[in-house]
Amino acid sequence: MKESNMLRLKIILKSSDYNNCRMHLNLDDNAFFLLLINIIEDAVINYNPINNYEYLTKASSYLKISYEQLSKNKKSHYHSLIAKLKKLYKKAIGMVDLYDQEYFRNTSINLEDILSRKKEKIINNVNDNYLYKLVYETIFNFKNLEYLDILIEKDPSIVNVSKETPIFLDIIDTYLKCLKDKDKKNSSYYLRVINKFLDTNTFELDNQIREDILETLNDFINYKNGLTKTDLEDLKNIISKLKKQYVLNNYNINLDEYEMNKSEMDILEHFEDMLENRIYLNDYIITIDDIDSTVLDDGISIERLKNGNIMFKVHITDPLGMYSYNSSIITDAKLRTTTIYNINPPSQMLPSILSSNKLSLLKNKKRLAKSFCFEFSKEHGIVDFKVLNTVINVSKRHTYTEINDLYKKGGTTKEETEMLGLYDEVLKYLKKLFKNAKIYEELKRESIIGNKQGTSSFSESLISYLMMFTGFKTAEMFHDLGYPYAYRCHKIDEKWLIILDEYIKNPKDINQKKMLMDIKSRFPKAFYTRFNQGHKGLDVSYYSHITSPLRRFCDILNLLCLDTCYFKKPTDRQIYQLEKEIDTTCDYINMQSNSIDEYLSKIKVKK
Repeated sequence: MKESNMLRLKIILKSSDYNNCRMHLNLDDNAFFLLLINIIEDAVINYNPINNYEYLTKASSYLKISYEQLSKNKKSHYHSLIAKLKKLYKKAIGMVDLYDQEYFRNTSINLEDILSRKKEKIINNVNDNYLYKLVYETIFNFKNLEYLDILIEKDPSIVNVSKETPIFLDIIDTYLKCLKDKDKKNSSYYLRVINKFLDTNTFELDNQIREDILETLNDFINYKNGLTKTDLEDLKNIISKLKKQYVLNNYNINLDEYEMNKSEMDILEHFEDMLENRIYLNDYIITIDDIDSTVLDDGISIERLKNGNIMFKVHITDPLGMYSYNSSIITDAKLRTTTIYNINPPSQMLPSILSSNKLSLLKNKKRLAKSFCFEFSKEHGIVDFKVLNTVINVSKRHTYTEINDLYKKGGTTKEETEMLGLYDEVLKYLKKLFKNAKIYEELKRESIIGNKQGTSSFSESLISYLMMFTGFKTAEMFHDLGYPYAYRCHKIDEKWLIILDEYIKNPKDINQKKMLMDIKSRFPKAFYTRFNQGHKGLDVSYYSHITSPLRRFCDILNLLCLDTCYFKKPTDRQIYQLEKEIDTTCDYINMQSNSIDEYLSKIKVKK
């Protein structure tokens, strides 16, 4: 059996259903059946409950489906393989935890059923009259998640099956009883059942019943002593999922990743065709992000020019270089408006194959970019600014910690020392330019609450100020050109700035913390609009967002403004259409921003 097929199947099993597995692998019935045998045997021998459990469960249920599609002769021929696999399961029982021992026993029974077909009628006889009893028996009597998977695949609506009382309520009650009785084996099983329901896209509950369940779970946490740390985390995770689903019913928020179709995937294979009319840059470009960041949408480069000035550039990935603004992918991103953080995992605005791979500024990969080029003179400030359509190649990826360490050491090579010196010179200029923005930025992060103001490291300040400056200069340029643009604006009552300034000067009084939180609660949100009104918090006359197009849609909208009005001479009709697009999109993003904020506040689980 080809190892590549086994690896592909492991990956596919994590997200696909049976038919998708068959389609992706393109194997005949016999080859697919043998591949499942191999994957199950490998997973049992090298069993790991964290990494193996889900795809092993699926593989076992798919084996049963696949078996039924074999010819009569082949079924008879493979009886010995099934029997051998059954023995392997039994041998493995002593090496796993209590619940998984039960799982292995059930799987062994399932393999025996393939041979005897004793329960074929139960699996195939799915109708409305029998459905509730079948699901109930599978969960509470058979206690077999494999059968439950098969039932859900046959009819995803079964997770909503109910008579007088929703079956989910019975599952929750039984789970809590197991926790109360310290029945670890069964509590582990029912926890998996609960998560299987909650993670199914078609799961729904009446709002009142959901509220009753949330109240029951919170009461159990508050009044039940003796719960382990793991039990508490599991309960809070259930509460979090229930809250998310409740709020999603009331807000226009989609957390499911956009599924790219074949033609959209094919575009990725024709990257070279998109490089026309772009400038190839040979700059030494670096990215600076957190160590676990996968979405890299900005890079920077710097050099000393022959005239003594400094040329620094901010390179931003260009989604519109690959997909048109009116494509389904970009339209879907517009409906999402932003990547939603503070949930695990974050809900990405663009499909992960784009945001974390094909559009992400990965090291040694050609990427389409917009390069914002600034020529800086120590005596005169910025003496030239332009934007280029470029093809770039990131030379090195750095973390914030790495750059900070290099900065403290002065660099490990002559080139690094010179590069860091140039960045330091530019950063000093930018800090003076945005000297009044510090209060606004720290207030948003709550890093000035208490007796000490927050301080950012060299690398964090460098990236923050470079991105802020790019947003400022691009907005200023569009204002001067007179073309439509999506500005990021912020207004504030002057009296709050006066009170805040008093706090900054004298933060010793402990009651000042309460006052500062009151100021923050009244601090108005910034908003997007075509009509520039300045950004009071940053204390600049013009500002925009354009440096994070993989995470914020307004940045993509402003890339469209560049493509329409900067790199080309727009017609009156194009200007009119762009104005309409900016107005409707800004209104929608502002509205959706409020919905997302409220959504995140409602799903927050108390620590």
